[in-house]
Amino acid sequence: MKKHSQKEETHTSTDLKRYLGILHEEHMKAIKGMGEHFIDVNRRLAKP
Repeated sequence: MKKHSQKEETHTSTDLKRYLGILHEEHMKAIKGMGEHFIDVNRRLAKP
């Protein structure tokens, strides 16, 4: 089990905004990928 260090980390609002921006980009990529797969599956199912 890891011990937590006694050192307290401080984060600025700029750091937090940058981190949240990166998370947002990653989630948008994942959502876009799922949407593309959904469209592909619908096309395959619609073919006679």
